[in-house]
Amino acid sequence: MKLTSFSANLDNKFSAPALIAEGDKFCVAASGSFVGTLTVQVRPKGAAYAHDWADVHEFTTFPAARLSRTLPGEWEARVGVKTGDRTSGTVFADILVSRART
Repeated sequence: MKLTSFSANLDNKFSAPALIAEGDKFCVAASGSFVGTLTVQVRPKGAAYAHDWADVHEFTTFPAARLSRTLPGEWEARVGVKTGDRTSGTVFADILVSRART
């Protein structure tokens, strides 16, 4: 299931947070004619401050980069381009999730 879509042709831009429930596997798929670094960040659900975001992966190869990860507990995930991390082009990214079976 797709939780959020993101595109950027500038830096200092991040997607809206996507909620990842306990046991869910989340996937980030990225593509585009992008030269730069796309960063995946997570923070505990309910955290409210900018410094709560932690980098968990950086994509530097495009198109069709992919990350798949499961985290304990409930988290929010987002993707984005940090200040100074874009050289040229546009990146497209989706955060998808496979829900844990209950």
